Amino acid sequence: MKLLVFIFLQVAFVNQVISQNINSYISEISIDSLVKTVRELSGEDSTYINGVKSLISNRVSSAGKNLATNYIKERLTSYNLTPTEQSYSSGLNIFATQIGTKYPDSSYIICAHYDAVASYCADDNASGTAAVIEAARILSGECFDFTIVYALWDEEEIGLLGSNYYAQQASINNENILGVINLEMLGYDGDNDTKFDIHTNNDPNSLRLKDSLISIVSSYGLSLVSNVINPGSTSSDHSSFWNQNYGAVVFGESFFGGDGNPAYHTPNDRISLFNIPYFKELSKLSIGILATLANPCLSTSIEEFETQNVSIYPNPTSYQLSIKTALEISEITIVDLTGKTIMTINQNTNVINIADLSNGIYFIKVMTGEKTMITKFVKQ
Repeated sequence: MKLLVFIFLQVAFVNQVISQNINSYISEISIDSLVKTVRELSGEDSTYINGVKSLISNRVSSAGKNLATNYIKERLTSYNLTPTEQSYSSGLNIFATQIGTKYPDSSYIICAHYDAVASYCADDNASGTAAVIEAARILSGECFDFTIVYALWDEEEIGLLGSNYYAQQASINNENILGVINLEMLGYDGDNDTKFDIHTNNDPNSLRLKDSLISIVSSYGLSLVSNVINPGSTSSDHSSFWNQNYGAVVFGESFFGGDGNPAYHTPNDRISLFNIPYFKELSKLSIGILATLANPCLSTSIEEFETQNVSIYPNPTSYQLSIKTALEISEITIVDLTGKTIMTINQNTNVINIADLSNGIYFIKVMTGEKTMITKFVKQ
């Protein structure tokens, strides 16, 4: 009975991590914060940059983009992040890195482009930029197993130049980017049907990200209806990472589903056209997927709560999980993000075939005598 109570408490604790921690991050989304950022980036309202009251009248000219980059850097700095300027021949990317405590060399990227083609351009793409900044505001003070990169790209509008440069450099340096979440045009829902597009391809990592997005919508009751496009468009920054064989997706309003912003690429693209509740829901999705993938450190404390004599590898994995332990295994259980049991093995084995599992995030519970370990793994 004591063992059953202990296992129950551990499983309850895992469910708390899933339902409360991620949900708490989602609930911290502030529509006032999001709208304020969009209004300031798109030039509706003035703001203070380097202590001087300024108006970002556009993000096209050198002067306008300089104001925008300084604005972005100040916002990231205010969340105790250290912005990095990545310059290349004609532009400037801005990103900040939040180091993971368990897997510092493995990262997830949340990104958007900050450049524009005309004045205002609130939807394209001050909306995505605002959601990235909001993610930094909420998550920068939290602890995650995997590294998070908050990235804002330059010159998407003239050929994905900024993201292409970053992705190429990452590939050259053999960076272990586990997934890229690209945010593109989050504000317009003209028919109020809450549909949004997810662009993916058949790369297993990209499909895993797509499946995870759909799972987040369902698990946390977001008022959104997904429309998966595969093969997806290559006209936004996610495709720069596809070109370097990294998993990536882009999501945003139903542009390809027939409900795109009619003011696209014009000075009429202003926040007055936004469907504000819809903008908030897509921003919630961006927080939910990023926090889930990066894995709150609390799940590590679950693993270490009872024993450090069991470990699993590789993680992420595609075909099988190996369990390293000197103890005899009595039972192995795998559950999905909703708590549904996917697999139970009642025998002593150190290798589990997971090739038939759908791509996504799972918990594994390994019982060895009176000890139990619960940890998270990624099937890709």
